[in-house]
Amino acid sequence: MCGRTACCRCSNDYKKATGYFNDKTGKFEQPNWIQHANSNLEFKPSSNLAPTEAVPVLISGKHCDNSSEQILQPMIWSLIPNWHKGDYNKHGLSTNNARLEGLAKSRLYSNPLKKGQRCVVISDGFYEWKKDAGAKQPYFIYVKQDEGMKVEEASCWEKAVWGENKGWNGPEVLKMAGVFDIWTSPKGEVVPNCTIITMESNKHFSWLHERMPAVLDSEEAVKEWLDVERNPLENALNALKPTDKLHWHPVTTKMGNSRYKEADSCKPINLNKRPNEKGSSALMSWLKTGSMSPSAKKKKSTD
Repeated sequence: MCGRTACCRCSNDYKKATGYFNDKTGKFEQPNWIQHANSNLEFKPSSNLAPTEAVPVLISGKHCDNSSEQILQPMIWSLIPNWHKGDYNKHGLSTNNARLEGLAKSRLYSNPLKKGQRCVVISDGFYEWKKDAGAKQPYFIYVKQDEGMKVEEASCWEKAVWGENKGWNGPEVLKMAGVFDIWTSPKGEVVPNCTIITMESNKHFSWLHERMPAVLDSEEAVKEWLDVERNPLENALNALKPTDKLHWHPVTTKMGNSRYKEADSCKPINLNKRPNEKGSSALMSWLKTGSMSPSAKKKKSTD
């Protein structure tokens, strides 16, 4: 968890959607999109991204001596062990997620953390599966959107507006705390790579999975996570908390195949209209879309 994400938009869209307020200028700015030197890694928008594919990642501009406070960079989603030799896709470890518990003492993750290589992995949302009556139903999980806004709808992105006085007025992207590193092959191939930090789920999300990404659900949280100089590692890790700002909806089971890249991968479906759907109608009614936990919905119904 999480094992799939959606990043359907181009780099220019993500620059706008990850814009931040610059206290010095008093205006909003977009992070620069920068390709790491000597790296040929290319980000390809997709509704169904799997580990070892490239994802947009936000890091401090200080890592690149860049004038921009924050920059966006494509990185392989799965941390590559610095001791690995050969094909970076064949190190044999599952490193797309890093458990928060014991993270600072991990042989794999402690070194980049000590070097201040904290990052924010960007996506439209991620996928998780819920097992019911022997079948697995995938759900698309994303952050709360403003009224009338849908992160999975291209039209909402196309109508969105960016301005240096008000920033981004469009779909809200998911921002997940992560760790990044730069791996160099014996042949000199440079591959920026990253992992998403996960933690134990809260009651809001535990009905779907026992773990969830460390979501940074405010601009201030993003700045603090990336500010290595002013925010020591221990403080930064302790500040990571489960969020209750996630929403979800069921999606087609076709996206279970990572080669399925169609736009409907993250579009909502009606579970009640699926001909082969099994399970109680009561369960389906609260699983099909959500912003509240089952216990919260029960409480609401008895008020």
